[in-house]
Amino acid sequence: VCYIIFFSSLSLITGHNNHAVVPNVLNQDVKVAVKSLEKLGFDVEIDSAYEPKMKALVVLSMMPDTGSSVKTGRTIFLTINKAEPPLTPMPKLTDLSFRSAIRIIESARLVLGDTIHKPDFARGAVLEQRYKGKNITAGDMIPQGSRIDLVVGDGLNNVEMDVPDVIGSTADEGITILNSAGLNPII
Repeated sequence: VCYIIFFSSLSLITGHNNHAVVPNVLNQDVKVAVKSLEKLGFDVEIDSAYEPKMKALVVLSMMPDTGSSVKTGRTIFLTINKAEPPLTPMPKLTDLSFRSAIRIIESARLVLGDTIHKPDFARGAVLEQRYKGKNITAGDMIPQGSRIDLVVGDGLNNVEMDVPDVIGSTADEGITILNSAGLNPII
């Protein structure tokens, strides 16, 4: 008798037939998503991450996945996009190749802004890194998702330059004037 009572009540104890299909709440506002999941009898736990291309407070991921059949009363884990981007240190991009700088920008969760080409003998090298139009040094804290503009060397091919007049200057003065103009004098 105990055996029959135990096994016949087991489905009631475990909620064997109390299932619901997890709805798709991805890209929804967190309040709407939580309300629809709780309405189906699920508990909800929330964590956060930051994705610069997504709106604030929307669901980025969920577990279990959409369409899964889950017992009611179980916990659905949501990861939502933070309202404020976390700060990250600005990496050092100067003196790197443009391609390397792009990879570092992406790994630091920053966004490549404008690319400005400037005549310079270091063709393809990053000469300056800018944030909001101003030069920024490595280590400065900026929000993730910020646009970083790069000034990249374009080589000196077919670039006409005015040669400064150094006649009458001492050798040291002439070298200094030519170096400041971006020219390397041959002595």
